[in-house]
This record gives sequence, structure tokens and C-alpha cells, in this order.
Amino acid sequence: MAEIFHLPKMGQTMTEATILKWLKNEGDHVEGWEGIVEMMTDKIDMEVEPQITGTLLKILAAEGAVVPVGGPVAIIGAPDEDISGLLAAIEG
Repeated sequence: MAEIFHLPKMGQTMTEATILKWLKNEGDHVEGWEGIVEMMTDKIDMEVEPQITGTLLKILAAEGAVVPVGGPVAIIGAPDEDISGLLAAIEG
């Protein structure tokens, strides 16, 4: 079942992060322990690990986007999985 990867809170004062660079492309397999995106907070640049294993089905935050803590960053699931319900929930 597909899951939304939300921006994790990486520090006590962190409220948002800027997407610097995607390390994986849509359609790539990802392991939960590997970095898939580089982000910048007010204090540090870092690779972020989704803690979800599967296929990167949809990138929700483009490079340069500012995402609040808990905001949707990507959808990860099984190849060819229908994610229309998750997309509708995010947009709604």
C-alpha cells in the first residue's frame, strides 16, 4: 500500500526545509535507509531517508520548494500502484 513520505522534524526548532536536490527519480526503487532527497534547513543541509521501502511513485515537492514540517514530500509504494486517492487527499 502506498504511503505519503512527510517531511520529518529533524531538530527542535525546525519548522520547514527547502528541497535542494532529488537523489532518486520517479519510478526508482528506494530502501527506507537510503537518502532520496537533499534538504536545507535554517541550520544544516542533509540527505533525508524516508523510512519507507518501495518505488518512488510521485514527487510532491519540486527542487526549490519550501516544505513545512509534516508536509507531503513524495509518495512511495508498489510499482504501478493507483495513488489517485492519496493525491486527492493531499489536494483536498
